Amino acid sequence: MSVLSCFPAASSAGADDASGARDCHLFGYLEARAQRDHDSCAIAYQGQRITYGDLHRAALCLAGYLQQHLAVRRGDPVLLAMRDGPQLAVAWYAVLRCDAVVVAMNPAMTPVAMARCASDTGARVAIAAQEARAAVTTLLGEGGLRGCIVAACPAPSGLSGSAQGKAPGKARPAVVHDFADALAAGIGPVPMVASGPDPAVLLHAPDGPGQPGATTLSHRGFARMADRAMPASPGGMASLASLHQAVVRGDTLLLPFAR
Repeated sequence: MSVLSCFPAASSAGADDASGARDCHLFGYLEARAQRDHDSCAIAYQGQRITYGDLHRAALCLAGYLQQHLAVRRGDPVLLAMRDGPQLAVAWYAVLRCDAVVVAMNPAMTPVAMARCASDTGARVAIAAQEARAAVTTLLGEGGLRGCIVAACPAPSGLSGSAQGKAPGKARPAVVHDFADALAAGIGPVPMVASGPDPAVLLHAPDGPGQPGATTLSHRGFARMADRAMPASPGGMASLASLHQAVVRGDTLLLPFAR
């Protein structure tokens, strides 16, 4: 089935009625928007203009890298310890494109809190901002993580990368990978197989010692949740919901988000 067949035609106002798309994979929203509005501005960030085509291409490259170099597979939880910005948008869609599950965290979390999150969710891979590098790398090897990708700031200039479609291989030993290098590798991901009912997001909000407090949202569930206002959500979910809403409507998202 074509990605675009999941989505109604764009209205004359330029926004889409998402009601017919809620059973689609979340990455499908971006893919459909990139096909329709490839050169339209998706993100405005510190004077830079990132198009929907840029965002889509970068997400594909990072997804392929995650699959080939860190062995990310369908259903695997992946930690995102990143602040609002284009790299978070790329990482979010890349993890989804792997049919994996996003575990969003505040990059300012302590190493103990990150270790708790990784343990409770079973995450073995992380994508982190530079500020979270020290905390995340303590989890490599015996700490549970087999690898992480670190995004240095500032990042994009139209982002980069062009996916070439390589099959995923075996994961390398636990190591820190560079975000820009991952995009530049140009590795294409394998086809998606997940759909609306499959898990997309893990919300980690432990209630206390010995109480994991992790809630799973499907692609469908997150899309429905994003339709509503999210003033306070764990792990930056409000920011990701705003990103999803912008993609659905074809809007330009102005970053950084107001805090």
